[in-house]
Amino acid sequence: MEIKIEDYLDKEEIKNVVKQAVKEHVIELLGDSKGLFMSVLVADIRNKEIQAIIPDFKEQINIKVRQKIEEMTAESIFMSNIGWRSDGNKIFNEILSNNKPLLDAKFKEIFKKVN
Repeated sequence: MEIKIEDYLDKEEIKNVVKQAVKEHVIELLGDSKGLFMSVLVADIRNKEIQAIIPDFKEQINIKVRQKIEEMTAESIFMSNIGWRSDGNKIFNEILSNNKPLLDAKFKEIFKKVN
């Protein structure tokens, strides 16, 4: 006897069952660290998009990180690593500032497509 799930569930219900099964499988494999998994996924997507806009983004970060390591002091490690004052955020903002014309052009291109 052959049982066809389509006889009992519509396409949307089948999709939901499959999504739930995949979700449960991922949780089983990774533990209940969904937040971490999603953070890694979002960071990967974000980095690919930034790399598409600023081709040498990773190289610029590596150069800046090396410079900052050379400049590190006890105060920079223990006193100023709070949110927007952190060295990582400063490096990120500097890279974005240095590539402002490229970013502006990309934003204009995107908005022209939207309009």
